[in-house]
Amino acid sequence: MSNSSPLLLALKAARQLGFEPVSLFARYQLALRSGLLRRRTPPREPLDIQDQNAHALALGLVDIPSRDQLAQVVGNRASALLAEANDINQGKLRLFGGPPQDLDLLVPLPLLHWTAIALDPSTLDVEDIKYLWEPARFTWIYPLARAYLLSGDESYVETFWQHFDAFTDINLPNMGPNWVSAQEIAIRLISYTFAYQVFASAEASTPERSQRLSLAIAEHAERIPVTLDYARAQNNNHLLSEAAGLITSAIAIPTHRKAEEWRKNGWRWFNHALQHQISDSGTYIQHSTNYHRLMLQLALWVNKLDADISAHNKDLLAESTRWLKAMVDPDTGRVPNLGHNDGSYFHNLSSCSY
Repeated sequence: MSNSSPLLLALKAARQLGFEPVSLFARYQLALRSGLLRRRTPPREPLDIQDQNAHALALGLVDIPSRDQLAQVVGNRASALLAEANDINQGKLRLFGGPPQDLDLLVPLPLLHWTAIALDPSTLDVEDIKYLWEPARFTWIYPLARAYLLSGDESYVETFWQHFDAFTDINLPNMGPNWVSAQEIAIRLISYTFAYQVFASAEASTPERSQRLSLAIAEHAERIPVTLDYARAQNNNHLLSEAAGLITSAIAIPTHRKAEEWRKNGWRWFNHALQHQISDSGTYIQHSTNYHRLMLQLALWVNKLDADISAHNKDLLAESTRWLKAMVDPDTGRVPNLGHNDGSYFHNLSSCSY
């Protein structure tokens, strides 16, 4: 019985989940365990700012409000915004909507190839890898960006660059826990791109730092397609996030030799995901108001960068927006705590609670 149990489990999974996701996951596992993924993502040397593969970063991808425009929107929440940004300047971060704690981007040493960690997560000796991943998403740059636009204080810009430099020095491409999940890589790539849109004109954004950011975005984009089988097998926010990461990289460094490939691949799977993850009534495949919001935020982001969402999917997104609106309490702006919700907050562009 024990010898046949894996086969029985696979058959049961295929019957309940469908043949395609199970076969995609099996193909990912085969590539992981055979060493193919390790060969396809070799360890890299530290990013060299003199590297000839650096590409100019595109600007004008988002509409940057003036100080007065932002002040009008922020209103009486300005002090709360600046307080949060000042905490980040002091190395304090509110993870998962909790109280401030140390903004820690350190990772366990020695660095292992990401596939070794994927095969045996216990090598990290951490309670939960999400505590390494969450600060490494760099989503804390959004309060910094808004505070910089509101105040003109370049200390917020310098904080981003110092953490970016330190992170890049430590997290060599394809090495360590922050290269295990392509979704985490895609979210970080989006954060980098947004940060540059806001910080590009600041004195702290030197040509050398901008070149290094360009190289980092390229390295992140190279990693994503390698494990798309896993994201496709999940058929949830992983696929949406990773497709959005590919679209973002193509628009952020448009002269890269793979930019068009990233763009086509990204839009193929982003439109595919929307079509297969949103019902005609607007409900999302993950029955969670938090993940429903994540889906809409990703759609808003890529549509702003490069409006190529299909007409059918725009209809689905309209329905999903109406579904979420119907869930909102008009007095508080809150929604029921429905489904999975770990407090993560992608693309934080408000001073409201997550």
